[in-house]
Amino acid sequence: MNARLKVNIVTPARLHLGIIDTCSDLGRKYGSIGVTIDTPNVVLEATPSRALKATGVDTDRTLRIAQKFLEKFPKATKAEITVSRTIPEHVGLGSGTQLSLAIGTAISRLSGLELNAREIAFALGRGRVSGIGVSAFMKGGFILDAGRSNVTESQHTLSGVSLPVLQTRFPDEWRFVVAIPNVGKGLSGHVEQEAFSDLPPASPKLVGEICRLIIMKMLPSLIEKNVRNFGESMTAVQRLVGDSFSEVQGGRFLSPLVEDCIKFMLASGAFGAGQSSWGPTVYGIVDSDPSAAILEKRVDEFLKKRGGGMVLVTKANNVGAKITLSDQ
Repeated sequence: MNARLKVNIVTPARLHLGIIDTCSDLGRKYGSIGVTIDTPNVVLEATPSRALKATGVDTDRTLRIAQKFLEKFPKATKAEITVSRTIPEHVGLGSGTQLSLAIGTAISRLSGLELNAREIAFALGRGRVSGIGVSAFMKGGFILDAGRSNVTESQHTLSGVSLPVLQTRFPDEWRFVVAIPNVGKGLSGHVEQEAFSDLPPASPKLVGEICRLIIMKMLPSLIEKNVRNFGESMTAVQRLVGDSFSEVQGGRFLSPLVEDCIKFMLASGAFGAGQSSWGPTVYGIVDSDPSAAILEKRVDEFLKKRGGGMVLVTKANNVGAKITLSDQ
């Protein structure tokens, strides 16, 4: 341990574009697609300390995560962790995974432990359903993961963390307009776990349609930088995924307002739109900053008439978390 070492971390967030397969007959379960976005962020600083401390925002959650990490790795260094910014919680942007990985990575670096983000995620119970957030932290970009293996965790320590099979650069010029309506939060914690337990397996036909859209339209559109085709495939996948989750979600999307916001984005110039994870975050994709500014204004006006909410414009993050080590 270097008592003078300081670790600064800025994480991205992520848009979750959908779970691919809720069956497990091919040896893996779930799988998903997503995009890493530049904002909002977790921003934290950590230094060695005689006792575990948390300052800034979200201190209770920070302490719980840090204590869990120390229980998993008793030789790790205690730290004073200051979180100056967090991602909105339980809205579909992956806040819990980013904060957990940032805290675990900070303590790991202070302690001289050779742990990567997947190992930290496994220790802290992240990435068990979707690995998009873990891969977003590590490298950013567009991510396709294959879900988790049916092999039990006792047989392989990382079998419970979803496996990325494709991670590629997302077009720098494309923009996402992200809206968070003032409606109920998305599912999380034990309620989310119960929802997945109650979720009936999707039909092979539906899963096949999702996979065909991803392989034959979405991925080629990334290579060709065809935002129209990407948006169309993204919207189509979202509708199919929403249908497969409707029994536990109460409909294709979280709420009528979320569905109306998606429709409004599509009618207002977005090439594609959908709900991130369990919502309520809605995203729409456009091809440039001027287009994003127009859509942002329209969506803001739309939400103001329906209870309000937050709207922001962001681009993709193609590098992952920024981790800086320095002397105090």
